[in-house]
Amino acid sequence: MPVKKEVQIGEKRFSLPGDEVGMATENSKLGPGLGVTKMVLTSQRCGIVKQRGKWVWLDYLEKRYVPNVGDQVVGQVTHKISDGWRVEVGCAALVNLPYMSFENATKRFRPNVQIGDLVYGKIVETVEAEMSCIGHNYGVLPSGGNILRLAPGDARRLLLHYNVVAETIGKKFASEITCGVNGWMKLLYRLLGFSMFDEVKRMNLRQVIFQVLNCAMIVSSALMIWKGLIVITGSESPIVVVLSGSMEPAFYRGDLLFLTNFDDPVRIGDITVFKVDKREIPIVHRVIKVHERADGYSKFLTKGDNNAVDDRGLYAPGQHWLERKDVIGRARGCVPYIGMVTILMNDYPMLKYVLLTVLGIFVVIHRE
Repeated sequence: MPVKKEVQIGEKRFSLPGDEVGMATENSKLGPGLGVTKMVLTSQRCGIVKQRGKWVWLDYLEKRYVPNVGDQVVGQVTHKISDGWRVEVGCAALVNLPYMSFENATKRFRPNVQIGDLVYGKIVETVEAEMSCIGHNYGVLPSGGNILRLAPGDARRLLLHYNVVAETIGKKFASEITCGVNGWMKLLYRLLGFSMFDEVKRMNLRQVIFQVLNCAMIVSSALMIWKGLIVITGSESPIVVVLSGSMEPAFYRGDLLFLTNFDDPVRIGDITVFKVDKREIPIVHRVIKVHERADGYSKFLTKGDNNAVDDRGLYAPGQHWLERKDVIGRARGCVPYIGMVTILMNDYPMLKYVLLTVLGIFVVIHRE
């Protein structure tokens, strides 16, 4: 439980075991090395009292790590037992790691953990030390790289929000650093800064199938939503992007238009999206003339607001008027500039494939 203000700690910055450090409040939060008795903070070890915001803790030196609930640690699997593994984290006894303490683990599909693997997780029990690897970035660490063993106090300094050592390593090398408060640090160098296949390698078959099904569900959900919009709006393309500036100032390049295509007649002033023979991309222009017969059959002429002439030059050879069958839909609303992403992907096709590949890999390897 942290203190109210820094002055509540007292003037003494160096404390011996049993020293009173200051007064605690209900909103305060305690870090390692401190205890509280009747709202009085007392030092449990020999070290320097530090405070940041609501947090207050004791920075002390120790040769052997002592587990605390919530500590994030790096350890090595040394033994396999009936319900999991035993992990060495540098404390007096080995730490239990149940096989159910992994993401998506079941009694039938256990995680792929081998003796000698390095794991990253958090301490959840200290009476009989136990750790868990449930959570983002927890689990079996990638193979390769170097293992460094530091004093727990030095490891805590490395885990500060800003640390000169970690900052320097990050500037010099493309690397991935995993540091536990127990003093174990895994340093893995990367040619590209990361390996997209490490997460896949750490998954068992069930997890891979689960993530692939997640990806397929996202794609199928998007298709279902698109088909639902087609049914509701009556348009084969209920959402289109303005690709040119011919309709300025009504619509600008990159605007996203929402269309409907009901059976009501076309009127002068309607902004229509129509398709022309031998043109793959639909055109968004305004109706300027309409000829309608008594039986409801009509023909109409369109023109871009920013164009000097009508669209007869854009129609198919020999075509001077549009008919109702040529209309994909009429504009009912827009979102400005959102469609620029689509324009960029059309102008640079490789960008489209790169984005789709990255999104697909992210869905497969992401564990949340």
